[in-house]
Amino acid sequence: MKTKTNSLLFLSFAAFLGLVGIQFYLVSNNFDLQEKAFLEEIKTDIRPILAEEKVDELEDVFLDRLQQHARAHLQTHKSIENLPMLPQAFLDSLNLQFRSFYQDYFDRKQFPYPISLYRFLDDFDLIHRSPNHSMQQQKTFPQFGLFVDIDHSAGPFYRYTDNNSLESSFYIEDSDGERSVTEVVLMRAEVSNYFYIAGIEKIILKRMRPILYFAIASILIVFAVFVYAIISFLKQKKINAVKTDFINSINHEFKTPLATLSVATKTLESNKLQANSKQYQDTIATIVRQNLRLQGLMKQVVDTALTDRHLIIEKKEEDLHGLLQHIIEDFRLRWPNMQIKQQFDAAFSSLAVSSFHWTTAIQNILDNAAKYGGGHIWITTKNEGEQFVLRVADDGMGIPKKERDKIFHKFYRIQEGNLYQAKGLGLGLYYAQKIIMAHQGSISVESNIPKGSIIIIKMPKL
Repeated sequence: MKTKTNSLLFLSFAAFLGLVGIQFYLVSNNFDLQEKAFLEEIKTDIRPILAEEKVDELEDVFLDRLQQHARAHLQTHKSIENLPMLPQAFLDSLNLQFRSFYQDYFDRKQFPYPISLYRFLDDFDLIHRSPNHSMQQQKTFPQFGLFVDIDHSAGPFYRYTDNNSLESSFYIEDSDGERSVTEVVLMRAEVSNYFYIAGIEKIILKRMRPILYFAIASILIVFAVFVYAIISFLKQKKINAVKTDFINSINHEFKTPLATLSVATKTLESNKLQANSKQYQDTIATIVRQNLRLQGLMKQVVDTALTDRHLIIEKKEEDLHGLLQHIIEDFRLRWPNMQIKQQFDAAFSSLAVSSFHWTTAIQNILDNAAKYGGGHIWITTKNEGEQFVLRVADDGMGIPKKERDKIFHKFYRIQEGNLYQAKGLGLGLYYAQKIIMAHQGSISVESNIPKGSIIIIKMPKL
């Protein structure tokens, strides 16, 4: 049964994780779709910037400066293969102009997000051809950032236009001593335009807030239902186990008096006893005792059922020391072999109680100590502030620490040893706790070193 329950719990938890995984997958897919839609919106909004004259002007400034740079290099070195790139100071100046331009553009258009624009030249080639193409030299820059934002050079970058080609050329007049020759330098590259938005993930998640809230709420609801179902399942399982134990216990408890009554009745039916004989009187007394026992068992079950609703008691001032003395005397008649020691040190013992219910609670505690205890019981009283404190200690088997919080539960009996060796329905301490709580008191249990247990009752003063 335990293996079956564990398997059911495992499968339920696996199903819950599966639902969470599916929810996460759907949210992740929705994030990707939202990101694509958002990027398309941005691309549509920023493409017109390429039609601005300022972009062409800055590009022409770059090409003009590159021509001057290449021409000066060729006149000195006669080769373009070792041509260095333009000075970084010039490129930074160009980048600042471009950034200032597009930021003003975005301010005018009232863009809601901070955007950085980039233009890269891929496979940027400078080709030097001599007259009649008798000799050709080439310098290639794999990727060159024409316009970049140096504050965000790491990306991620998103392309917002298709690649287009950039071609330009210029001529160099040279003389070999006898005649003038014209050499051509061809500049060729693939132009790609990108943009960068800081915190794009946060922007998309903000746009997804309704979906995220719904997803999180769904997961929490499913989790709550899952936990509630598991708790209800385990509680019902425990109730079924307690119910089974209760049925077994009550069957065991009722069997003894019923069997005794049956024997006594048959003895009377045999007509062998004289009405005034001692055996006859003992048989009648046995029937009376067992009848009272059956009535007591039934009353305890009924009273315990009623305490689930509300225990109504009528209180009046009573001397608890006097009540305790009567309880102890009656207890000694039922348990003549039990050694009881008492010490009443409480200065005040007059409290407002229901003598019937309070006596029942203490009797249940003493019976419990006798059934599960050894041969001795110690009953002491004292005052702690405005409280009357009663301690009932025994030297019996004791109560394991893990069981102490459970012994006041309805129908609960310690799950060690022979469950039916000690008679009872598992209702005595439960009913006692209900009575003490109805008097605004408290009841707890401690270990009685070296063995046994101590029940502690604290009652408020009048």
